[in-house]
Amino acid sequence: DEGEYQGNAKQGEQLYIKKVCHTCHGKDALTPLLPGYPKLAGQDEKYLVRQITEIRDGKRNNDMTGTMKSFTKGLTKEDIADIAAWIASISACVKQADNEEDGNDAKKNQNQE
Repeated sequence: DEGEYQGNAKQGEQLYIKKVCHTCHGKDALTPLLPGYPKLAGQDEKYLVRQITEIRDGKRNNDMTGTMKSFTKGLTKEDIADIAAWIASISACVKQADNEEDGNDAKKNQNQE
């Protein structure tokens, strides 16, 4: 929409750490603390904005949002847009490819023993 704030990924990366998002979702937004927590990297920016805003505003409630409410409570719409811009800019494929290569290396090492 015209006139809407466009997220700043560079600021979002800093806010992601400052607002302690990394505590549960991982510094790379791909390695969450617990298996049930979502991997965020590479998700659609508008989707992320909507989800974070709905959690902050109490419009989205499930077993996972209770903890998120306290973290999102003080976020401005600009903060949310910045964080979402950074998360959306991260390539989930890169991390997946790295993990696949690590797995292939482990298989090679097993076969050489």
